[in-house]
Amino acid sequence: MAKKKRELGVTPELRKFMHAAPFVPFRIKTTDGDTFTVDHSDFVMISPRGDTAGLYAREEEGHRVLNLRQVVSMELVRHGSRKSDRR
Repeated sequence: MAKKKRELGVTPELRKFMHAAPFVPFRIKTTDGDTFTVDHSDFVMISPRGDTAGLYAREEEGHRVLNLRQVVSMELVRHGSRKSDRR
């Protein structure tokens, strides 16, 4: 019998941010102090297991694979309050 899939606690919250209508950009903060801003729902994906996410930033920055166990918070980006995507 196959094991039941258990998502991390942050995964359902990330899905809510991803599928919000209308979409609102959001920021992910990690345990090592990095922050990543997701500007569009097409720029983030969650792995089938729900333990990692792929984040795509502006073209010149490429992409990152993020272990969702390292996420300490997520917050909406308010108009005019954007910070850089790095420390």
